[in-house]
Amino acid sequence: MELIGIIMAFATGMVGASIGGLEAFIYTGFLGLATLGIDAATGIGLINSAAFGYWFAPLYGFLGGAVACHYAYKMGYMESGKDIGVALAGLKKPDTLLVGGVTAAIGYVCLQLLTHPDFLGFGGIDGMAFLIWILSVISKAIFDGNPFGTVSDEAKAAGGRFGAHTVACWLPWQRTGWEKVTIGLGWGLAGGFGTWTLLQNPATAGAAPFLGFFISASSLILLHFGTNIPVTHHITLPAGYAVLMYATAGGTDIATALIWAAAIGIAGAFVGDFWSDVFHVYGNTHIDPPAMAIATLSFFTMTVMPAFGAAMLTGVVVPLVILAICLVVAVLGKSPKAEAA
Repeated sequence: MELIGIIMAFATGMVGASIGGLEAFIYTGFLGLATLGIDAATGIGLINSAAFGYWFAPLYGFLGGAVACHYAYKMGYMESGKDIGVALAGLKKPDTLLVGGVTAAIGYVCLQLLTHPDFLGFGGIDGMAFLIWILSVISKAIFDGNPFGTVSDEAKAAGGRFGAHTVACWLPWQRTGWEKVTIGLGWGLAGGFGTWTLLQNPATAGAAPFLGFFISASSLILLHFGTNIPVTHHITLPAGYAVLMYATAGGTDIATALIWAAAIGIAGAFVGDFWSDVFHVYGNTHIDPPAMAIATLSFFTMTVMPAFGAAMLTGVVVPLVILAICLVVAVLGKSPKAEAA
């Protein structure tokens, strides 16, 4: 753990807060795509020092911006702490930027404690996604009270916290079971195929799971400008992790790799929406559903599944079971219109 790391994470958190957490994450996507291309051509490793370093790593830029919104809501500077697309510099409240910086510095320290070999050295989870989850929940408890929020009477009448209703939800166009299945399938396959392709080239193999993630992050610029596009980085990145898991275990069949990508991609859509109902939807602060889903499924692909051995990882039984479970949930799930009625 280095002092310069703490200082630069602090700086990135302030930058993220000044332009907005969502905008900082969009920059992560564009910067990641650019550095991925440069790294493929030169092999100099810019991704680790830029997109996942002190320039817009999600744990610093995005989280700093998000928690600064929590603080701004608590202080009465904003009506909602969920408005992570607001550039907080426009509030003319420098304390919000300082909160973003302190949050990012804390994130850096926690990441070192979790993943560095001199400390816990745990690499069996996406550490940034996990810490975005945990630190956001702590922030919600501090600035918004109950980290789970309170379910309104209207939402209770429409099916409760976990109902398929759109009375209260994260993304209305990704709410029904079949919406999650179709979006998860398309983006999961795309993210998985991108990972498989990059794994074939030693110059890009190290960043193979992140191509779909960067594309998903970049696409959010359309959401920022009001287009109801799906949010998909919790689909493409876990799908990439699944393909990496399969290939690392010795799998060589692209068809099996894509079955894994489809299964985990669809699961990502369901898991993200589930965690959104637990922590994000109810209350006035943003707890990032994609980060929670990425943390959950990265733990599954990096820790849980490898414990069962290569034979289980390179087969199709587990992904087919996951697909079947998701399909059953989609079939049995109620429609928002029926519940609202």
